[in-house]
Amino acid sequence: MEGLVEDDGDCSYLIRRKGGADITAHTTGVANNGTTSCGSTVVPATQAPAGTYTVTLTYANSKGSVSSDPMTVEIT
Repeated sequence: MEGLVEDDGDCSYLIRRKGGADITAHTTGVANNGTTSCGSTVVPATQAPAGTYTVTLTYANSKGSVSSDPMTVEIT
């Protein structure tokens, strides 16, 4: 998260597939070279069958939250 440098905020990945169940994965924010990094996460293949998904990242701390624009991801 540009402009914010801190540890311990909640990074929440909302993964959506049309007609399917939403998947949520969490990581912890880490201060990293002048920004806060959420890093990456892994979703088991059994939870994300082939298809087109949108992924939105939300970072939350005690002062509020901010979300990314949705990104389209294709799983084959």
